[in-house]
Amino acid sequence: MKPPMPPGTRPATRVFGVLAGAYKSRKSLSDALTHAAEVNERGYPVKVLCKRVDVGHLCPDFDTGEAPTCPVCARKVVR
Repeated sequence: MKPPMPPGTRPATRVFGVLAGAYKSRKSLSDALTHAAEVNERGYPVKVLCKRVDVGHLCPDFDTGEAPTCPVCARKVVR
């Protein structure tokens, strides 16, 4: 079990594209959005800040370095 984080600290977050974002989608705009996720010590996503996509659907090699385009993630991300 990991020790708890010190009070006042937040896990690191990065912004990732969705693997399905490479394909044109008519039914879901969330496939084309970029999302923020908490990352582990190796920089891989472990928890998405919204419930629109699953963490397994994020592309760990595609860190945009910009603000997320998902409106829910954008409100929750701390930069």
